[in-house]
Amino acid sequence: MKAVLRRQRTPWILLALIGFSDGCYVPQVYHDRGVELQRQGRWEAAIEQYSRAVELDTKYAEAYMNRGGLWSEVGEYEKAVEDYTRVIEIDPSRADAFLQRGLAYIDMGEYDLARASLDRALELDPYSARACNGLAELCERTGDLAGSVDRYSRAIRLDPNNAIAFYSRGAVRERLSLYAEAIGDYEKAAALSAELAPKALQRINACRKHLRDRRPSHELPACFLNQPSRCAGNLSPSPAAGAPSCTWGSASAAKARPLTSGAHGPLPGAVP
Repeated sequence: MKAVLRRQRTPWILLALIGFSDGCYVPQVYHDRGVELQRQGRWEAAIEQYSRAVELDTKYAEAYMNRGGLWSEVGEYEKAVEDYTRVIEIDPSRADAFLQRGLAYIDMGEYDLARASLDRALELDPYSARACNGLAELCERTGDLAGSVDRYSRAIRLDPNNAIAFYSRGAVRERLSLYAEAIGDYEKAAALSAELAPKALQRINACRKHLRDRRPSHELPACFLNQPSRCAGNLSPSPAAGAPSCTWGSASAAKARPLTSGAHGPLPGAVP
């Protein structure tokens, strides 16, 4: 790099002004330091490094993106919106910037602005499960629970391993008193994410209680009383004496059976 610069006879003072020193692009050096500090959890120091990067190069989109993410992490949503907006000004095709700005607007309670940003993110990237997640959260925040379920379902279709979408859809279905469906979502989330598993299993137990409370115990099949998660979503009226039966043994129900273990061993709280 030095040889090239010498051949071009570019004055070193000019190189310093545009961000080069000893053949290095200085803004990137600050940016990379920020990334490493961010990985270490030293967010304030990382923000400082990203800030130095954008001071030297006001069009350094990645530094703005990363700093915006950290502003959101520390609750400085207005500053995050400013950084994401700057990225959009630099490159209006950045779906990720519209997405992150939309999420920041949700946290600010600016729901109309959030919807506009998230809609634009989905226009730019129609296969973005995260944008669908964001719109689903927005619907939930504004009281449109059916719309929230629909958008979480779309996110799951786009990404069948989207544990957050399963857990969140389960939470909305629980609010709608759709306890059997919620249990199915929570079980899937627990199977996909060891981190979400403890919370998911707590919600499963809460949904089981709601289902038990809906009917006297003598009206429930024995399998529900012994292993309620296995038939909670599979109760059907019995032709005999009006007592419910369970479709647990059917092929369709087998697909919905909960997992008691994941890729890393038994799920926390799972019943063997």
